[in-house]
Amino acid sequence: MSTRSWYALSSAGLLAMAGCASQKAAQTPGAQRAEAAQKSSEQALKSAKEAQKKASEAQKKSAQQQQEVEKAQAHLQQAQGKAQREQANAQQMQDEANRVTRQGTEEAQRSQQVALGALKQESERIQTGRAHFAGAVNEASGSALSVTPAAGDAMTFRITPQTKVLIDGRKGSASQIQAGSDARVAYEMNGPQPTATSVHVITGAVVTGSSGEGASATSGGTGSGSAGGASGSSSKSGSGTGSGGR
Repeated sequence: MSTRSWYALSSAGLLAMAGCASQKAAQTPGAQRAEAAQKSSEQALKSAKEAQKKASEAQKKSAQQQQEVEKAQAHLQQAQGKAQREQANAQQMQDEANRVTRQGTEEAQRSQQVALGALKQESERIQTGRAHFAGAVNEASGSALSVTPAAGDAMTFRITPQTKVLIDGRKGSASQIQAGSDARVAYEMNGPQPTATSVHVITGAVVTGSSGEGASATSGGTGSGSAGGASGSSSKSGSGTGSGGR
């Protein structure tokens, strides 16, 4: 064997022995613990990464939910505002309905009172056979009288010799009634046309003196009388004269 070959065999043996020594060193407990720690660290980093990813997703989802909550709150506020406006409108409508109801009730009560009054008058008219009518005189004659009320149609009454006529509280005749005077007529329905039983007329004129009467003087005075030119005089001490004329 040559010297070169012997060196080559020696080198190969040394290399094999070094490899075996390295393999034994790698399998020592310290190396195994280091390797396990490295793997555990890598696994922890992987888990932390996954946890961070999940946390980011959870935050994103939470932000979306927060936006949905804010939208829901905005919709709720709008709905509450609309409900308040509708409630206020409903209250106004209720108040208006109450007002109209009160007004209608009052009008119904007034109408009922008027109807009861008219019914009472009609009942009295039926019982007595007479009724009353008031208004302004349109036309008057010895046989007829036309009166227009403040509201409604005019009525024409038949005048008979039995009709009692009073003008400003004094006895008169239908032919003396002037148009425009206020008249209150009591009448009966005993034929096709109502017959006036009494007519009270108010002209508004100032009435002075009395008809058919004379005045006397106590001492040296004079007296005068009206209605047909009646005259007379009387005296206790002195003289007096009287004259009359229309």
